[in-house]
Amino acid sequence: MMKNKKRYLTLVILLISANSFASSNNSFSFWQNKNQAKTISSNINFTEGVNLQEFEENFSITNQELRNQYINEAIDLMQAGALGSQAMNMVLNFDDRAFDRRQVAKKGLGKTLLASFRAGIESFYQANYQISNRKLQLTNASSFDYSAHLHYGIYPTHNGQSAIYAFIELTNQNNYLIKSFYVKARAQQIDLLGQALATRILHDLHKTEYPLETKLNGQAVRVTLSHLNVETLTQFQDQLRNAKQICRSLNSKLISKPQIETLMAKGIYNQGHSRGNLNQFSYIFEKGVFWNRDPYANQVLFPSYSRPTATKTMVFCIKNI
Repeated sequence: MMKNKKRYLTLVILLISANSFASSNNSFSFWQNKNQAKTISSNINFTEGVNLQEFEENFSITNQELRNQYINEAIDLMQAGALGSQAMNMVLNFDDRAFDRRQVAKKGLGKTLLASFRAGIESFYQANYQISNRKLQLTNASSFDYSAHLHYGIYPTHNGQSAIYAFIELTNQNNYLIKSFYVKARAQQIDLLGQALATRILHDLHKTEYPLETKLNGQAVRVTLSHLNVETLTQFQDQLRNAKQICRSLNSKLISKPQIETLMAKGIYNQGHSRGNLNQFSYIFEKGVFWNRDPYANQVLFPSYSRPTATKTMVFCIKNI
């Protein structure tokens, strides 16, 4: 009787320890429970970062080269009739006016990016109408799950024009973990920058994560995703053999064609998957391969074929639960 009590107590302790570990592990996750709705404070601060274009202009040449540049400009003005002191003052005034114009042009940039970010959250949910459970909302309440801080600045492009970079830092108010999301665009696309930041955040929150437990064609399954990286021409028979070995090691089997079609149809924001870049990915199922030959058509190939593979082949292993 005493032995049975000891075994029972040991089992209870192990279960408590396992639950404590799972809870502790979840508490150190940035999003924590992704099934719960989350809020971001609408009081978002922003900071202007370094102007990389001006930085490059000032530090890509030496002080001597900069002095020579001013001297040459002053000489040109003197040859046009200006006096020596007048010529140098004119050069400096030109520089000051150019600087002032840039400051005026940047005025309101932070507020514009924030407005675009807020609108981008709504645009994401409107565009992805298949998302049934909204997981992120801005709030004016004093209590919220995440705070945000926006950083932005200017950087030069390869053709000498200006572009804008922006990244937003989210801080989890429960465990104080921080996650950053970064975008950049040409100055003419400033209205898209904030929306792109919102999309990055919401994609990270809503995307399907593996291993995935879901229903495919009426059957509850556990799906695990692996990859085969192939850099040369490869027989599909060899790919299938390698893929099946991967699934066997996971005590699973290779996904069927109907199952992979259902997974793709569900979409990446609805416990499914995206076809991704059709020029780079292919998908192996139990008797063949979806080979993405161009952006508009998918060709199904079977082991009797021998064609070059995509740069990355996805392997879905599936197990009934």
